[in-house]
Amino acid sequence: MIYKKQIYQPLSINGRSSRVDVSKMISLMDNKSITRNGEYIKRGDASFSIISIMKMDTVCGSIDVILSFFNDELVSVKYVNVSRYHISSGVCLNNISSKGEVYGSDVSIKTLFKENNIYYDIVFSDNVIDWKINKWVRKWS
Repeated sequence: MIYKKQIYQPLSINGRSSRVDVSKMISLMDNKSITRNGEYIKRGDASFSIISIMKMDTVCGSIDVILSFFNDELVSVKYVNVSRYHISSGVCLNNISSKGEVYGSDVSIKTLFKENNIYYDIVFSDNVIDWKINKWVRKWS
């Protein structure tokens, strides 16, 4: 039996994973989307940043999306306040997977229910980038 080594593919949203490429994608969106470059923090040889997109059109509907970056790499994608009355979490996750809207070869997925299980957040995190962040923290602690 021959085993193929899986090639790492970083977390991406709509096929984009670098901060520069994601920023270009956001700039091409229609006027319903408002981008706030909310935070940019530089510490030592690393930078951390967050981009919030208000009412982004996704396969789960028009919702808020928060993108987190370590250096230029996408660490996490968070779909915020998705309504269970609009789309169930299982259907939303299935749509995201089948359409490839968020993709990565080593990604963890968390669904966080809130407000009496009426709303939920879905968080996609790149485990390889999380490992890089932890390594950086240990180095600078």
